[in-house]
Amino acid sequence: MKLVFSKENRFEVIAMRSFLESHGVPSVLKNEFTSSVMGEVPFFETWPEIWVADEMFQQAEQLVAQVQSEIVDTDDWLCSGCKEENPSTFEICWCCGGER
Repeated sequence: MKLVFSKENRFEVIAMRSFLESHGVPSVLKNEFTSSVMGEVPFFETWPEIWVADEMFQQAEQLVAQVQSEIVDTDDWLCSGCKEENPSTFEICWCCGGER
């Protein structure tokens, strides 16, 4: 088995696992509930991990890269109307309702 994906956010890991499995790549989720030992071991060792069989690794790696390349804009943005800063996930301004 090989590690194909790990992230500090458990929900992102679960979403990635669902994506892989929907494309026919079975996987094993490790460290799902290890956050309770954070501080006693290095924090990155407590991150949830997705492991796949060796023969599925290349396909899984390509699928993970595909998802990560589709994450286009992760920068916050300024509203052209009111000049308020908005998180990258917002499509309209939280302050005035102006479009991105």
